[in-house]
Amino acid sequence: MWHPSSPPWPGTPAILILSALAISLGTPSTAATAGELAGHVTVATDYVDRGYSNSDGQPALQAGLTWTWETALHVGTWASTANHDDGETDAEINLHAGYGLGIGDAWLDLSATWIAYPGVPDEWEADLLELAAELTVSFGPVTATPLLIVSPENSGSSGRAVYAALPLEIPLVADLAVTGHVGRQWLEKEEIAGSDYTDWAIGLGWSWNRFAMALVYT
Repeated sequence: MWHPSSPPWPGTPAILILSALAISLGTPSTAATAGELAGHVTVATDYVDRGYSNSDGQPALQAGLTWTWETALHVGTWASTANHDDGETDAEINLHAGYGLGIGDAWLDLSATWIAYPGVPDEWEADLLELAAELTVSFGPVTATPLLIVSPENSGSSGRAVYAALPLEIPLVADLAVTGHVGRQWLEKEEIAGSDYTDWAIGLGWSWNRFAMALVYT
Protein backbone atom coordinates (compact mmCIF):
# COMPACT_ATOMS: atom_id res chain seq x y z
CA MET A 1 0.00 0.00 0.00
CA TRP A 2 1.06 3.59 -0.59
CA HIS A 3 1.88 5.54 2.58
CA PRO A 4 3.30 8.94 3.52
CA SER A 5 7.07 9.33 3.44
CA SER A 6 7.59 9.07 7.20
CA PRO A 7 6.11 6.72 9.84
CA PRO A 8 3.85 7.94 12.63
CA TRP A 9 5.27 8.95 15.98
CA PRO A 10 5.70 5.93 18.31
CA GLY A 11 2.56 5.23 20.25
CA THR A 12 0.26 7.22 17.98
CA PRO A 13 -3.22 5.76 18.64
CA ALA A 14 -5.97 5.18 16.14
CA ILE A 15 -9.34 3.73 17.06
CA LEU A 16 -10.93 1.71 14.28
CA ILE A 17 -14.49 0.37 14.23
CA LEU A 18 -15.64 -1.86 11.39
CA SER A 19 -19.08 -3.13 10.48
CA ALA A 20 -19.36 -5.47 7.55
CA LEU A 21 -22.02 -7.20 5.51
CA ALA A 22 -20.92 -10.39 3.75
CA ILE A 23 -22.89 -11.66 0.77
CA SER A 24 -22.50 -15.09 -0.82
CA LEU A 25 -24.05 -15.96 -4.16
CA GLY A 26 -24.36 -19.46 -5.57
CA THR A 27 -25.07 -22.94 -4.21
CA PRO A 28 -22.70 -25.84 -3.50
CA SER A 29 -23.64 -27.39 -6.85
CA THR A 30 -22.85 -24.24 -8.81
CA ALA A 31 -19.68 -23.65 -6.80
CA ALA A 32 -18.43 -27.11 -7.74
CA THR A 33 -18.80 -26.39 -11.45
CA ALA A 34 -18.54 -22.68 -12.10
CA GLY A 35 -17.36 -21.21 -8.82
CA GLU A 36 -18.79 -19.06 -6.07
CA LEU A 37 -19.10 -15.29 -5.76
CA ALA A 38 -18.73 -13.66 -2.35
CA GLY A 39 -18.78 -10.01 -1.43
CA HIS A 40 -18.67 -7.65 1.52
CA VAL A 41 -19.30 -4.01 2.37
CA THR A 42 -17.42 -2.32 5.21
CA VAL A 43 -17.89 0.99 6.99
CA ALA A 44 -14.81 2.02 9.01
CA THR A 45 -14.12 5.01 11.21
CA ASP A 46 -10.55 4.99 9.85
CA TYR A 47 -8.84 3.05 7.03
CA VAL A 48 -5.66 1.91 8.80
CA ASP A 49 -3.11 -0.30 7.08
CA ARG A 50 0.31 -1.24 8.48
CA GLY A 51 0.10 1.46 11.11
CA TYR A 52 -0.91 4.28 8.77
CA SER A 53 -4.22 5.98 8.15
CA ASN A 54 -5.05 5.87 4.45
CA SER A 55 -8.09 8.08 5.01
CA ASP A 56 -6.40 10.90 6.96
CA GLY A 57 -8.16 9.78 10.14
CA GLN A 58 -11.59 10.04 8.51
CA PRO A 59 -14.28 7.36 7.94
CA ALA A 60 -13.97 5.12 4.89
CA LEU A 61 -16.42 3.11 2.80
CA GLN A 62 -15.07 -0.16 1.37
CA ALA A 63 -16.41 -3.01 -0.75
CA GLY A 64 -15.08 -6.15 -2.38
CA LEU A 65 -16.08 -9.06 -4.62
CA THR A 66 -14.21 -12.36 -5.00
CA TRP A 67 -14.90 -15.28 -7.33
CA THR A 68 -13.51 -18.63 -6.13
CA TRP A 69 -13.35 -21.85 -8.13
CA GLU A 70 -13.45 -25.34 -6.60
CA THR A 71 -9.68 -25.56 -7.17
CA ALA A 72 -9.26 -22.57 -4.78
CA LEU A 73 -8.21 -20.32 -7.65
CA HIS A 74 -9.69 -16.90 -6.90
CA VAL A 75 -9.93 -13.49 -8.56
CA GLY A 76 -11.55 -10.32 -7.35
CA THR A 77 -11.56 -6.62 -6.74
CA TRP A 78 -11.64 -4.38 -3.69
CA ALA A 79 -12.09 -0.63 -3.38
CA SER A 80 -11.99 2.00 -0.66
CA THR A 81 -12.34 5.71 -0.27
CA ALA A 82 -8.95 7.19 0.60
CA ASN A 83 -7.25 10.44 1.58
CA HIS A 84 -3.47 10.83 1.72
CA ASP A 85 -3.70 14.55 2.49
CA ASP A 86 -2.13 15.33 -0.89
CA GLY A 87 -5.09 16.96 -2.60
CA GLU A 88 -5.28 14.21 -5.22
CA THR A 89 -5.96 10.80 -3.63
CA ASP A 90 -9.62 10.03 -2.99
CA ALA A 91 -9.90 6.32 -3.83
CA GLU A 92 -7.94 3.07 -3.93
CA ILE A 93 -8.82 0.15 -6.21
CA ASN A 94 -7.28 -3.33 -5.95
CA LEU A 95 -7.40 -6.12 -8.53
CA HIS A 96 -6.24 -9.46 -7.14
CA ALA A 97 -5.79 -13.09 -8.15
CA GLY A 98 -4.48 -16.04 -6.20
CA TYR A 99 -4.44 -19.73 -5.45
CA GLY A 100 -4.88 -21.62 -2.19
CA LEU A 101 -3.67 -25.08 -1.26
CA GLY A 102 -3.67 -27.29 1.81
CA ILE A 103 -0.39 -28.20 3.50
CA GLY A 104 -1.18 -30.75 6.20
CA ASP A 105 -3.57 -29.03 8.59
CA ALA A 106 -2.54 -25.59 7.33
CA TRP A 107 -3.75 -23.54 4.37
CA LEU A 108 -1.40 -21.52 2.15
CA ASP A 109 -2.70 -18.74 -0.08
CA LEU A 110 -0.51 -17.14 -2.77
CA SER A 111 -1.74 -13.99 -4.46
CA ALA A 112 -0.86 -10.99 -6.61
CA THR A 113 -2.57 -7.60 -6.23
CA TRP A 114 -2.43 -4.55 -8.48
CA ILE A 115 -3.13 -1.41 -6.44
CA ALA A 116 -4.26 1.72 -8.27
CA TYR A 117 -5.08 5.27 -7.19
CA PRO A 118 -7.42 6.79 -9.81
CA GLY A 119 -6.90 10.49 -10.49
CA VAL A 120 -3.39 10.65 -9.03
CA PRO A 121 -0.91 12.27 -11.48
CA ASP A 122 1.02 9.68 -13.53
CA GLU A 123 4.35 11.27 -12.63
CA TRP A 124 3.80 10.31 -8.98
CA GLU A 125 4.04 6.63 -9.99
CA ALA A 126 1.70 5.72 -7.13
CA ASP A 127 0.30 2.46 -8.57
CA LEU A 128 2.10 -0.72 -7.54
CA LEU A 129 2.13 -4.52 -7.58
CA GLU A 130 2.17 -6.63 -4.41
CA LEU A 131 2.93 -10.36 -4.17
CA ALA A 132 1.71 -12.08 -1.00
CA ALA A 133 1.92 -15.41 0.80
CA GLU A 134 -0.37 -16.10 3.78
CA LEU A 135 -0.41 -19.26 5.88
CA THR A 136 -3.38 -20.11 8.11
CA VAL A 137 -2.68 -22.59 10.90
CA SER A 138 -4.38 -23.40 14.22
CA PHE A 139 -2.77 -24.22 17.55
CA GLY A 140 -5.63 -25.39 19.74
CA PRO A 141 -8.07 -22.47 19.93
CA VAL A 142 -5.55 -19.97 18.50
CA THR A 143 -5.52 -19.24 14.77
CA ALA A 144 -2.33 -17.73 13.34
CA THR A 145 -2.02 -16.29 9.83
CA PRO A 146 1.62 -15.30 9.25
CA LEU A 147 2.00 -13.36 6.02
CA LEU A 148 4.67 -11.92 3.76
CA ILE A 149 4.02 -9.14 1.22
CA VAL A 150 6.60 -8.02 -1.33
CA SER A 151 6.33 -5.07 -3.70
CA PRO A 152 9.07 -5.26 -6.39
CA GLU A 153 8.76 -1.50 -6.95
CA ASN A 154 7.00 0.55 -4.29
CA SER A 155 5.11 3.76 -5.00
CA GLY A 156 7.10 6.78 -6.05
CA SER A 157 9.96 4.70 -7.51
CA SER A 158 11.08 4.01 -3.94
CA GLY A 159 12.42 0.51 -4.63
CA ARG A 160 11.48 -2.81 -3.13
CA ALA A 161 9.20 -2.96 -0.07
CA VAL A 162 8.76 -6.02 2.17
CA TYR A 163 6.18 -6.43 4.94
CA ALA A 164 5.94 -9.39 7.33
CA ALA A 165 3.33 -9.81 10.05
CA LEU A 166 1.91 -12.34 12.48
CA PRO A 167 -1.85 -11.90 13.02
CA LEU A 168 -3.51 -13.98 15.76
CA GLU A 169 -7.13 -14.68 16.68
CA ILE A 170 -8.21 -16.15 20.01
CA PRO A 171 -11.91 -16.96 20.56
CA LEU A 172 -13.47 -15.90 23.87
CA VAL A 173 -17.18 -16.58 24.26
CA ALA A 174 -19.93 -17.10 21.70
CA ASP A 175 -18.98 -15.08 18.60
CA LEU A 176 -16.45 -12.80 20.35
CA ALA A 177 -12.70 -13.08 19.72
CA VAL A 178 -9.48 -11.23 20.55
CA THR A 179 -7.45 -10.26 17.50
CA GLY A 180 -4.02 -8.74 17.12
CA HIS A 181 -0.85 -8.59 15.10
CA VAL A 182 2.71 -7.30 15.03
CA GLY A 183 4.34 -6.44 11.71
CA ARG A 184 7.56 -5.06 10.29
CA GLN A 185 7.92 -2.94 7.14
CA TRP A 186 11.24 -2.80 5.28
CA LEU A 187 11.81 -0.12 2.62
CA GLU A 188 14.71 -0.22 0.17
CA LYS A 189 15.06 3.51 -0.54
CA GLU A 190 14.47 5.02 2.89
CA GLU A 191 15.43 8.48 1.65
CA ILE A 192 12.26 8.38 -0.51
CA ALA A 193 9.86 6.04 1.29
CA GLY A 194 10.87 6.72 4.91
CA SER A 195 12.55 4.56 7.53
CA ASP A 196 11.77 0.92 8.27
CA TYR A 197 9.25 0.59 11.10
CA THR A 198 7.23 -1.81 13.25
CA ASP A 199 3.44 -1.65 13.67
CA TRP A 200 1.05 -3.52 15.94
CA ALA A 201 -2.65 -3.71 16.75
CA ILE A 202 -4.99 -5.38 19.23
CA GLY A 203 -8.75 -5.58 19.14
CA LEU A 204 -12.04 -7.34 19.75
CA GLY A 205 -14.05 -8.90 16.94
CA TRP A 206 -17.67 -9.99 16.95
CA SER A 207 -19.63 -11.76 14.23
CA TRP A 208 -23.22 -12.84 13.83
CA ASN A 209 -24.72 -14.45 10.75
CA ARG A 210 -23.53 -12.24 7.86
CA PHE A 211 -22.47 -9.29 10.01
CA ALA A 212 -19.17 -8.57 11.75
CA MET A 213 -17.84 -5.74 13.91
CA ALA A 214 -14.41 -4.97 15.36
CA LEU A 215 -12.91 -2.41 17.72
CA VAL A 216 -9.15 -2.10 17.13
CA TYR A 217 -6.36 -0.08 18.77
CA THR A 218 -3.37 0.28 16.46
